[in-house]
Amino acid sequence: MALEEGLSSERRIFDEAIQGCLEVVSQIDDTKWEEPALGDWDLRSLLGHTGRAMSTVEAYLLQFDSGVLPWLKGPSDYFRAAKAGLSDPQAVLDRGRAAGLALGVNPKGAIIELADRGRAAMLGAGPDATVTTPVGKMRLDDYLPTRTFELALHSVDIAAVLNLEIPGVLRQPIYSSLELAIRLLDGLDSTVLVLSAITGRRGIEKGFSIL
Repeated sequence: MALEEGLSSERRIFDEAIQGCLEVVSQIDDTKWEEPALGDWDLRSLLGHTGRAMSTVEAYLLQFDSGVLPWLKGPSDYFRAAKAGLSDPQAVLDRGRAAGLALGVNPKGAIIELADRGRAAMLGAGPDATVTTPVGKMRLDDYLPTRTFELALHSVDIAAVLNLEIPGVLRQPIYSSLELAIRLLDGLDSTVLVLSAITGRRGIEKGFSIL
């Protein structure tokens, strides 16, 4: 389905991330769902976690605003707030597993449904729409880059686990996610580390992460 003219770049790139994710998922062999994928997640759990990047768009547009949550100015603020309040490893692991189980007997079909609903919610929201996340309220167009980041990153994760081709439609979502990742670097030391690594001057130590 063609996108409407006049959509923001954030919405267009989010849509490309959805398309790319679905293309990766379409390549998955249905016998692989229980195979190890990322950390303690099997492939089903990783896909369930990935699906939350689409389902939360609809959910957070509908979420009641209690009026007590802070206003988040952009995607960097969201990730920093989430790191402070939602990054408990066991909780993240459990949410992914629960989301994976919720995909049911037809994970591919379930992901397509989540994609359709997330896309419809995005297209149906006005230009000034806001979302209420667990860590703060923000403009939808500022939240979407965080969803693009999750979709792009985990599509790459899935492709790497199964040695699948990465779709060309993910090019811009990956570029945009890399730009966001750079903005999440804290302090001069980590910035110098990454700059040195991507120019071949040194490696990055195991366990280094912006998240």
